[in-house]
Amino acid sequence: MTRTIGTGTRVLIDENQKKFIITSSKKWRDENPDVLSFSSVTGCDTFIDENKSEIMNKDKDGNSVSFRPPHFRYTYIFFVTIHVNNPYFDDIKFRLNSFSVDEEAVGPLLRHGSEYEGYAASLEEIKSIFTDIREDTRAASEAAAAPKVPVKCPACGATTLPDARGCCEFCGSAL
Repeated sequence: MTRTIGTGTRVLIDENQKKFIITSSKKWRDENPDVLSFSSVTGCDTFIDENKSEIMNKDKDGNSVSFRPPHFRYTYIFFVTIHVNNPYFDDIKFRLNSFSVDEEAVGPLLRHGSEYEGYAASLEEIKSIFTDIREDTRAASEAAAAPKVPVKCPACGATTLPDARGCCEFCGSAL
């Protein structure tokens, strides 16, 4: 694998073989994960599930009352959905973080901590990679489907259509 993203559930990418796997196992080879080709990717979505709750204080009578200004607790779960063209499944949906990311804020302003920022950056990286993969695959498919244009062979001078290897059909020289 040439690239690994994530710590709990990880995306392992082999850019040379144009394949990837999703695994939460530390010994992923023992788990026999699905190895998918870049060409099977049809899209990628990311989502951050945010839950917000107010932290309350107790007054002298034991009643719950709001702090002044109010205090809030936020919890975050980071999700990725990779859409694929596969005969057995259409989507791979997983949580990037094993445990929710918890943060607290006083008043309406919330500044995210390094744990949140790290997961958010991983989400963006995953989305960018799989969006680029899809665009590259689409461009390669369009180029392969484009009509072949006759060219003049520099070796033999014949006007020829390049074969599957990009060579002259008459003399076999590279075009």
